[in-house]
This record gives sequence, structure tokens and C-alpha cells, in this order.
Amino acid sequence: MKEHQKPLAKIAVSIEADAAMTQAMEQINTGNLGGKVTKVDLASWLILRSASLLNDTLIDEIRAEHFNQVIYLDNLLKAAKRSGRKVLSPEELERFQAIMRRKDQIKKKRGDREAKPAGEVGLDRATT
Repeated sequence: MKEHQKPLAKIAVSIEADAAMTQAMEQINTGNLGGKVTKVDLASWLILRSASLLNDTLIDEIRAEHFNQVIYLDNLLKAAKRSGRKVLSPEELERFQAIMRRKDQIKKKRGDREAKPAGEVGLDRATT
């Protein structure tokens, strides 16, 4: 191992992400006489740089892209059962209805693609 290299962890990415990484790596390396950037170098740099940029808006956007209604409902049900309640609180019911309305509105705008709600997704940070 070279002295400047750090120990590595493995991750898997989608084929689409791998293709984008390859294209970015080629753009960076084209005309670069001072060395070559590897996928590992670029992925590590991008992840470290991006992680420091996370804010509430980006967190909500990521959650929206990976929102699953069934998991949401399951977690909502588990929280209600743990508390011994037999009904949802008005806040929980309103949050659920808002998510369902947004999902329907987004689906109409996007057409047949699976819609993801924006803003309030999943259980909020206070209950996760």
C-alpha cells in the first residue's frame, strides 16, 4: 500500500452511477498531466465533499426519492402500537394525508413514473 493511501471500504453503486463516475473520471483525467484520478479517488472525494453539504432540504429530497408507503405505514402503526393508542393523533393523520395528497399530485405531474412525495416524508426526525 502506498504511504498516502488510506484503508478502503467497499460500496456498491447502480450501473447508472458507475457510468456517470466513469464519465466524470475521464473528463477529469483528459489533459491532466499531473496524475490520474481513479474511481476510488473520485468517489471518495465526492462523498466527503457532498456529506458536508447536507442540509434539511437535501435530506428531505433524499428521503423523498427513497420513500416507501408500506414502510411508512408500518412504522406509523408500530409507533401507535408502542404508545398503546388505537387511533392516530390528529398530527399523524394530517401528515399521512398530506403525504398521500402530495404523492397523487406528483404522480399526475410526472405521468406514469412512480411518484415520490416532497417535503414531509417518512417519519419525521423527531420520531426516527
